[in-house]
Amino acid sequence: MKKGSVTVYMTWMLAVLLSLFVTVIEGARQRAISIQAETAVDLAVYSVFAEYNRALFDAYDLLFIDTSYGEKTGSLARAKKHFSYYANENLMQGQTAATADLTKCFLSDVSFPAYAYATDQKGAVFEKQAIRYMEQKYGLSYVAELKNELIAAKESGLLTRDVTAERQQNQRIIEETELPKKDTGKVDAEGNPVLEETELENPADQVNGSRAKGVLLLVTDQKQHISEQSINPARFSSHREGKQEGIGLTSREQVKTAEKLLFDSYIMEKCSCFPDEEKDAGELSYQLEYILGGKNSDIENLKYVVHRLLLIREVSNVTYLFSDGAKMAEAAAMAFAVATAAGVPVLIEPIKISLLFAWAYAEAVYDVRTLLAGGGVSLLKTAQNWHYSLEGMLQYEGDTSVKDTQEKKPGELSYQEYLRLFLAAEGEEKKVLRMMDIVEMHLQTEDASFYLADCVDYLSIQAEVGSKYGYSKELERTFYY
Repeated sequence: MKKGSVTVYMTWMLAVLLSLFVTVIEGARQRAISIQAETAVDLAVYSVFAEYNRALFDAYDLLFIDTSYGEKTGSLARAKKHFSYYANENLMQGQTAATADLTKCFLSDVSFPAYAYATDQKGAVFEKQAIRYMEQKYGLSYVAELKNELIAAKESGLLTRDVTAERQQNQRIIEETELPKKDTGKVDAEGNPVLEETELENPADQVNGSRAKGVLLLVTDQKQHISEQSINPARFSSHREGKQEGIGLTSREQVKTAEKLLFDSYIMEKCSCFPDEEKDAGELSYQLEYILGGKNSDIENLKYVVHRLLLIREVSNVTYLFSDGAKMAEAAAMAFAVATAAGVPVLIEPIKISLLFAWAYAEAVYDVRTLLAGGGVSLLKTAQNWHYSLEGMLQYEGDTSVKDTQEKKPGELSYQEYLRLFLAAEGEEKKVLRMMDIVEMHLQTEDASFYLADCVDYLSIQAEVGSKYGYSKELERTFYY
């Protein structure tokens, strides 16, 4: 009896212990499956995001996954395939025929419920990355330094004053004033004195007559090479329709107004322009000019920028001339002589103003020549750095003295710095879209399938990891650069 009772007791104890042991083993298995699933999914996420487009990073310091993966079109299905491959590889680590696998995990399902393309929200995702790069490189204090020149330009009216309208209104006054007729000393067949029209010999007319000439002929040296490259804009981001759309920056901090000057600096850092022949520019050599002008060729974009340079310099020069008593007196004396000779003293003031506008324009042409030759020009002129005399302005078209002013002096702005002012005044949407065009122009020279509309920097991932033991684990991950 004792021997039998011991066997029953031991059987009961072994059953309890075995049940406990199995429970512990299964609990450990579940925990191991959970840990393995989380680790494998995290590693797969990191692996997918490690496959950023290297050419884009090297050239523009931006991190995006190109979902084309070298194919003709992009597809998130390829990113899912890559994720699935990495996840399964990580889950299968240690699984061999010779050893027991306590988890036997596999990826049973994966989806990307949310994602963000570079082109979302008209390029806001692209812009945000560029700004973050500039913040890390220079810091937010850099923004304050960039504001000074813009504030000075705005306060002086250089970006808003319409001198063209002012000049044309003044010219209308002159043209609408009837000039007296001059007696020639002759008589006609009826004995009436023969009168002829009096000519108003205004020196300003000579300068104004050259305004219709090609601006590049006025401001460039014949020896300066001008690019003739052009593009088909329909290929690039700012002109393409039907792009894929993601969630943009809706789950992240939007671009702040204070940060937008950093994007201008990013453009300045990454883009080539007229005097710079060294940068690898891609299909257009004058990239900064394209961002401002949006034309299809380097020549047209350069013309657009030169027109704006002439205008801002004319505004600056007019502002200065109207504040300089000595130069105002010179213009008044010449206007008096012109009006008196024509017998129209009523036009002394309008002629004086026309002379001042012509003088300012001649000086503006000289300023732009200086900028394009690599020199500098102060935002606001003074008597010390003013170039032409009133009489000397008539020779401005053939002036070659700019060759002596190519070295930029302290306090002067270069051609690129004037372009920065124009960028600050440009609409944000245009700048972002055209900068994306520039990126595509550059990278498509090596990879014709590259489009920013295929590039993502944000993924929300839902993955389910199963086990041949009947367990499963659902995981959610959100990752962005």
